[in-house]
Amino acid sequence: MIYTREEALKILDEYGTPAHVIGHCKAVANVAVKVGEKLNEKGFHIDLQLCEAAGLLHDMARVYDDHQTVAAEWLRAHGHDKEAEIIAVHMHYPAFNPIEETNETDLVCLGDRVCIEDKYVGPEKRFQYIFNKNKDRPDRKAILESKKGEMLHYVKELEDFLGITLDELLLENDNK
Repeated sequence: MIYTREEALKILDEYGTPAHVIGHCKAVANVAVKVGEKLNEKGFHIDLQLCEAAGLLHDMARVYDDHQTVAAEWLRAHGHDKEAEIIAVHMHYPAFNPIEETNETDLVCLGDRVCIEDKYVGPEKRFQYIFNKNKDRPDRKAILESKKGEMLHYVKELEDFLGITLDELLLENDNK
């Protein structure tokens, strides 16, 4: 069983996840679900409930060092291995799958890499935010540049496949 949205939100509250982190988690889940819906329209079989639950819970333990491991262990202890598998890798996801093999982990990690706080901002603004946070860490610049390149490549392939940009998909409600 995968947590429902209501159950995941209750867990965030009971776990003591700060409100601003919950806002971010909601934004990440929204991205994962919306992109998953578009992929499903193209014949994929993305588990939208898993995207939503893992997106909502991915930063539940954000106040701890190694928060992804803390959250994944908590979820495993409560019998939620599928959510735990995604959350365990979201900080150091090695590489996105090719578009035709895109899965729920890809979508949650995508969501995390295109949102700042509770807003979708796209990969460019998100990476600028990360670069700014790491400006005193020149040792990380090459790694971050590489990750940015991988992310932009994945997003371009995804947008080409979907026939719509992430901005069009994720900002459409903001313009109505």
